[in-house]
Amino acid sequence: MNRNSSQPLTDFFKLTPLVWVTALMFSPDTLILLGNLAGGAGDFLVGMIIIIGTFQILNAKSYNALARIYPQPAGEALFFKSIFGPLPAAVLSLISRLVFTVCAATGMLVASGFAFNEIFLYWFPNFAFAFILLGVILAINLLGEDIAQKAQIAFVVTAVSGIILLSFAGLAGTGTVSTPVEAHHPALNMRNWASVCLLFAGFDLVYLNRPSKDVKRFNPYNYMVIGIISAGVLLGLWGLMSLKFVASHKLADTTIPHLIVARKILGQPGRIIMGIVIITGTCGAVNALFRGVSQITVGLAKERLLPAFFARNAKRAPLPLVVLTVTTALMMALGMAGADELDVYIRAGLLFWLLCYAMLHLAFLLARRHEDFSASLEYFPHPLVNSVAIFLLAVVSVLIYTDSEALLLIKFMVLMSAVILFLVFIGMRLTKNISF
Repeated sequence: MNRNSSQPLTDFFKLTPLVWVTALMFSPDTLILLGNLAGGAGDFLVGMIIIIGTFQILNAKSYNALARIYPQPAGEALFFKSIFGPLPAAVLSLISRLVFTVCAATGMLVASGFAFNEIFLYWFPNFAFAFILLGVILAINLLGEDIAQKAQIAFVVTAVSGIILLSFAGLAGTGTVSTPVEAHHPALNMRNWASVCLLFAGFDLVYLNRPSKDVKRFNPYNYMVIGIISAGVLLGLWGLMSLKFVASHKLADTTIPHLIVARKILGQPGRIIMGIVIITGTCGAVNALFRGVSQITVGLAKERLLPAFFARNAKRAPLPLVVLTVTTALMMALGMAGADELDVYIRAGLLFWLLCYAMLHLAFLLARRHEDFSASLEYFPHPLVNSVAIFLLAVVSVLIYTDSEALLLIKFMVLMSAVILFLVFIGMRLTKNISF
């Protein structure tokens, strides 16, 4: 076997990119959603994860093709530009992650502050700890890509290890307090099924956070598949442990199901372990989001879809990352973390992300008739795979229709669409790129 033929196998086993694939899947917000779903779906949760996880693997196939055609950071935007035009391309690429990043980062950082205050140091101000975490994430990124990569590995591996430890302790029957397994009457409504899709959101962060070295050789699809499968197994196991130790109605109604389960399994040590999971999971998620959105913005600037100053000093201290940090800090300072509306805004951000997945599949279907891609058709996913777009649009529709704050959700999505459209339009006018 020659060197070139063995190289893909070698790359396949370099598993560090998995920390970008699973960064959101083991975040505190995902653990909360998982606990609530366990309470609502009961023992059916594992089957739901298997079915929806399979759809997400099919969903990821679009990035397999995209990475081969456009290996650069703004590849998604460039593909959208070829199919839909410059303005829709820039708007789609930004809105799909920017809204969620700012809102989710605000909520998770402050939640970590509360966890640190309540579990570790009662006298330490929770908001101060949230700002410290935000500063740490900025600092490690200012130190360069290698440091940010190593920090990401530490964050995600620590969070995953905590969940594994607690899960195996639960399997072993360890627990100072336990709740007998009770008969479940799951509400297998459409919202439960649609919400399971959100457990796997963010698998594409590995595409956005690809290594700057040998980027043309790096294909993220294998990592996406491994990440989705491994996360599905661990999340399913944690869901079962949640049902084993806590009554389903309590799981469905609480905002801290992961903390309650951890304490039921190992008592105060379990609570401490989950506190570490919350903090490191937050750091991993926020770091991945900040770097991913920064890569999108820098790439758009390099392609003249945004002003060029966004791409200055991109390797050491990208301006978009600093802007995201400042924006998140302002959100926390203004008290948005404690606002009831923040959860609605986070849900809106996730819906934008799912819509981007759907639009990518639609773009591949349209590109089959585009002359510019005639030489790349061999990389395209099968048209039946691209029909996942219908499934994703149905998921978004169900999540909007069944949302308890549907009107506010729709208003916010319309407002954010208008704001980002306006900002991108102004940015493109500044670059003289006005051929929409």
